[in-house]
Amino acid sequence: LAQAISLSLRSMDFAIEQITYFYHQQLVDILYQENMIGKRISTTMDQALYAHVHAFFLQIGAARDYLAAFIATRLGMDASSGKVDTLAALKSKLKDDLVGKEPLLDLLVKKKFLEKDPAKSGKWKTTGWLKDITDLRNEIVHRRPYGLVHEESFGWIEPKKQEYGLYRYFRPIETNQNNSQDLLDFLCFHYRTCCDLFFEAAKASKLDTSILHLKDSDIDPHSIRIDARQK
Repeated sequence: LAQAISLSLRSMDFAIEQITYFYHQQLVDILYQENMIGKRISTTMDQALYAHVHAFFLQIGAARDYLAAFIATRLGMDASSGKVDTLAALKSKLKDDLVGKEPLLDLLVKKKFLEKDPAKSGKWKTTGWLKDITDLRNEIVHRRPYGLVHEESFGWIEPKKQEYGLYRYFRPIETNQNNSQDLLDFLCFHYRTCCDLFFEAAKASKLDTSILHLKDSDIDPHSIRIDARQK
């Protein structure tokens, strides 16, 4: 499960990387055509952007559910049967006496991402950022993909310090939580918050989170093959 979390976070990294690459390409292409600065532009490359935004929300949701399954496993719940493999399933099985027994669960409670539901006795609910990102993920993945709203189908160049020739690309995202915010700024906020959570979770897990380093003594020189043409 820890490896599944890691793979999901790496896939989320890739989605952000590709979105920033899209921004860079659009900025360069539009600046090359000075008459297009400030005008709304849509190209066939937008389809790739839509896919990467969709992937971002899929992967952040997957990492969230793998974390929930990881917590359930450490608490002794049966995650292998598929009964506790999502955040929703974890919430449905949480008991008050489990708080204080698992550092990862305590972390979510401390950050006010999970709390007891005052309207339902013995029940828990997601709050704060975890609720926000869950609602966003459900909106983009299940209700409508990014790009379906008309305002999201165009991007344009905005001057930041025009006297110095500084511009940036702007692409809106329309959600129930904001009104026409820039897509990359919006995603980067959630990306940073997610990374902060999982860095803290990695420390709280007490697992070995060190990066693998190879020393000269770890490498067998006889196993290295050199193409004769490269000699």
